[in-house]
Amino acid sequence: MRIINRRHAAIVLVASPFVVLGWFFASWLAHQTARVSERPEIVIVDPPKEFNKTAARLGFIVVQKDDNSEIEFKSYRVRIPKGFEVESAKNYLRQHVPGLILANLHTAAPNPGE
Repeated sequence: MRIINRRHAAIVLVASPFVVLGWFFASWLAHQTARVSERPEIVIVDPPKEFNKTAARLGFIVVQKDDNSEIEFKSYRVRIPKGFEVESAKNYLRQHVPGLILANLHTAAPNPGE
């Protein structure tokens, strides 16, 4: 009986650090994905050709492309790079791709007093 109890204790002692480390790793991964999705996005209207390559080179991620061929209208939804505020990211894009039409893709929370 003592041998079985010692085996169970040994299994628990060996396995428990892996369970705890796995839990910490899963918690860390969940936190990382939440941070990525919280980054603001910018809408670009009628971007020039090869905008995908330029945006990727500058660190922007193209999240969605809308192409309406009936009215010859394109729009891209772009996630700003890490470390940028919305206005600084817009200025950065304007410096490297002149003539862009940009818009923020976030809404302000309503004031409770209104």
